[in-house]
Amino acid sequence: MMPTPIPARRTLPWLAAALALQGCAAGPTAPVTTAQTPPDNTGTVLAIRNVNVEGSNAAVNKILTTLGQPPANSPESAEEVIIRRPDHSVVSVIEPAQPGEPGFVPGETVVIVASTTTAIRPE
Repeated sequence: MMPTPIPARRTLPWLAAALALQGCAAGPTAPVTTAQTPPDNTGTVLAIRNVNVEGSNAAVNKILTTLGQPPANSPESAEEVIIRRPDHSVVSVIEPAQPGEPGFVPGETVVIVASTTTAIRPE
């Protein structure tokens, strides 16, 4: 004996419902990316110039004393690195020149390390 075929009238609504619900199924989702703001202690080098700083300069020592810093014991040769921070403020850091080591270049991203003295390092 053969099974009785199911009438198409009863099958079509179920098939239509299954196809409609298939569109509601969750498919693969794209990863969400957010724009992260750079940390406040980073910046982009705008310019570099060689400077000569005298540790016995009375004006420099007066400014440092006013800022609560020890008197300058700067080397004769130094580099002034001008940096734009993420908030678009501009800071100038004077570091001792490092003979034989590559210096900073405009456009380079750097980290500003602030402690008792301020230093900058490549990011």
